Amino acid sequence: MNYLVFYAGLLYGEYAATAVVWETIRWDPELYNGAYAYSQKERKWYRLDMTPVLDVDVPKELKAMLLLLT
Repeated sequence: MNYLVFYAGLLYGEYAATAVVWETIRWDPELYNGAYAYSQKERKWYRLDMTPVLDVDVPKELKAMLLLLT
């Protein structure tokens, strides 16, 4: 399963759902606290600690960017 990671209003990268990948990108506390991950398979938004985020709580800029990417 792939995740699109957004940080600071930009696409940070696309990552596979492996523990090694998540542990490497979670070391930066600023990124960890401010990034959103979008599951392409589930079509849901998450924080980097995999806490689900309501659709209304996701910044509109990120939703618009996601529409442009898909």
